[in-house]
Amino acid sequence: MNLMYGSWEGTTAMKLNYLCSCFFGVCLVLSIPFIIGFYTYNFDKLDDPVFEKKWGAPYEGLKKDTKWSLLFPITFVVRRACFAYFCLFMPGFLIG
Repeated sequence: MNLMYGSWEGTTAMKLNYLCSCFFGVCLVLSIPFIIGFYTYNFDKLDDPVFEKKWGAPYEGLKKDTKWSLLFPITFVVRRACFAYFCLFMPGFLIG
C-alpha cells in the first residue's frame, strides 16, 4: 500500500518506509526469474536430502519428477501480486 500512498516527501521515517516498500517491490518482481532459473538449473537435485533441507521448502509435498511442479511457486507469487494490485488500484471497480 505504501507504493501507492507513500511519497518521498515528509519525515525521514516516511522516506525510509517508502524506500523499503520500493525495495521489497523490486524483490517481488525479481523473485519470479530467480525461482525459474534457480530451480530449473537445480532440478536434478530436488531429491537430494541436503539440497531439499536447504532449498526444498517451496516444493514440499509436490511431485519432483516433472518440471511442471516448478510452476507452483511462480503462480503463487503472481496470484498474490495480482491480488495486491487489484486491492490497491481497483477498489471501487466491482462495488459500484
